[in-house]
Amino acid sequence: ARDEADAAGSPALVARALGLAGVATAKRGDYERGLATVRSGLSLALEHELTKEAAEVYQRLGTALESAAEYAGARDALDTAIGLCERSGDEGQEEGCVACMAYVLRELGDWDRAAELARELVGAEPGPGTLVVADGVLGAIEGFRGNARRARPLLERSLSTALRLGVI
Repeated sequence: ARDEADAAGSPALVARALGLAGVATAKRGDYERGLATVRSGLSLALEHELTKEAAEVYQRLGTALESAAEYAGARDALDTAIGLCERSGDEGQEEGCVACMAYVLRELGDWDRAAELARELVGAEPGPGTLVVADGVLGAIEGFRGNARRARPLLERSLSTALRLGVI
């Protein structure tokens, strides 16, 4: 994708391709190289004032940092991504960023805020990719708190959606 984006002369596509490549590299365990790749895509998006692409690549940075268990950095990157989504009006991207934020906040132990975000997402009837995360985060928190009756349907729906989407 990067080669084709370069050939097309599109900084927006190059920035997005670098973001995706960096996340894939980080998820394979090469965090340093993955983060450097995402950051180069982010620099390109910012240099060209590509707000929507910068929001997407900030989300990718959050995901790469989350993969490296750097949750505070992931929270900061996702906070920036959400702000850029609000500025650009990209509600679909914003849903994804908020879902990622809910997951990161759960990992940081901010269960109240994570649950609040997840409930807002579920109430907004998001797409299945966002719903799988929101249900999983909210279900896990309910389970951690000993609320098995509330946790079970959320976790079952999350699992069903994840299997249907092939994300497990």
